[in-house]
Amino acid sequence: MRGKKLSLYLGLILAIIICNVMMGSLIYAEMMESSISNNMEYIHNILDQATRNLDEKSLREIHSDNVYETIINNKITESGYLFLADKDGTILIHPNKELVGTNISQREFIKDRLDYDAGTIEYEYLNENKILFYRTSKSGFKLIFITSKDELVSFKKAYIMVAIMIVTLIEMIICLILVKLFFKDEYYYDNQIGSCGNDELKSKLERLKNYRLNNTITEEEYNRKRESIIDKYEI
Repeated sequence: MRGKKLSLYLGLILAIIICNVMMGSLIYAEMMESSISNNMEYIHNILDQATRNLDEKSLREIHSDNVYETIINNKITESGYLFLADKDGTILIHPNKELVGTNISQREFIKDRLDYDAGTIEYEYLNENKILFYRTSKSGFKLIFITSKDELVSFKKAYIMVAIMIVTLIEMIICLILVKLFFKDEYYYDNQIGSCGNDELKSKLERLKNYRLNNTITEEEYNRKRESIIDKYEI
């Protein structure tokens, strides 16, 4: 009985773990995609507003008002940064002043992509997934924002794992309760047999138990026959 009960319980637990892992993976993928999509839309809106501030402005005007400070000091994400380039891809304003004057249009991941007025480019740099957003102002300047793709995920994977573990633990407890309820009659009769010391008596009580579990005899018949068998062994 114990082996049967254990096998059923382990089978249920294995099924629960597999289902929860699969479900957790799907939920995580969906949440990650939704989070990235929402944050990308947020960044697009910021760039749209910032680009409108550049419309009809010359480079000198940009340097003279607060637009320059906005570009240099903006922290939309932890590692992200804004910079300004002309229509040919030459950097005009950058938080790292050493890069001013550098042309980025010939880099492999950007090449021929800046010809459009707006866009998003995903690429890999130093084994890290990056996303580049850009907008073009009416005056021809390109406002570019680069950030790590991981920073667009606004939740922690560990939270999902903890939630899956908690749900799995609750389901394991429920399964244990259900297994005990399912085998409660067999457990009850096994306890009665286990209290007997005589092997022959145990064998007869075991057969009697099987008759009862198979509904060959009623509970009343079981109790009467059990007492009769035990009486013969003077227990």
